[in-house]
Amino acid sequence: MQGKCKMCGMCCRLSLTTMSEEEWTMDIEELLALKGKQYIDTVTLGAQRIRRYASIANCPHLNLITNKCSIQGHKPKECKDYPRNDRDLMLCGFPGCGYHI
Repeated sequence: MQGKCKMCGMCCRLSLTTMSEEEWTMDIEELLALKGKQYIDTVTLGAQRIRRYASIANCPHLNLITNKCSIQGHKPKECKDYPRNDRDLMLCGFPGCGYHI
């Protein structure tokens, strides 16, 4: 994992789901569609191909004008530690994000 946060806010704006091609079934895709998630793309992580799905789900603490966290000094550990590994990077890595594999 390389790079650093550019404060783009994408990780706080998107609700992302990933699954390996082995985990994928039509039933799962239908369930994700019911939850408002749409297929984005398939990316490769090592030898594994990962399907990415997303829906817009802004964090309630994200200021949509400044892209800043309104609870920056008190935000949860999960947010402070993000991204933790290459799989997390599969969830970001969108234009504007400073992290990459």
